[in-house]
Amino acid sequence: MIETGRAAVLDLDLTQLLELQPAPPRYQPLRRFPDSAFDLSVLAGPRALIADVQAALEKLAGDGLLSINFLREFALAEGGRSLSYRLTVGAPDRTLSAEEVGAVRSRIIDGMRAAGFELRL
Repeated sequence: MIETGRAAVLDLDLTQLLELQPAPPRYQPLRRFPDSAFDLSVLAGPRALIADVQAALEKLAGDGLLSINFLREFALAEGGRSLSYRLTVGAPDRTLSAEEVGAVRSRIIDGMRAAGFELRL
């Protein structure tokens, strides 16, 4: 007597599967000097991409930028949006002075305004 039923075959190439694994995280030493963070809210059009605004901020911040995080988005009554970001800046060999952090912030604000964006300060 022969029984009928369903069967499945799974053929995995384990070497290829291992190659697709992400590399293990590399050790990064703790920062020796403190960093400084500030928030900026950019007024953008209804179709502006969050990633495009973030890329413009990163470019203007320069080498001292350690991280940039998107915080929130608010819809404005005029039809635009307010996109808020937290930018963290620092130097590997020293603590940045308040004037240096202020200069980075001012450079970003001036550059964003030159690119046609308004900022909420």
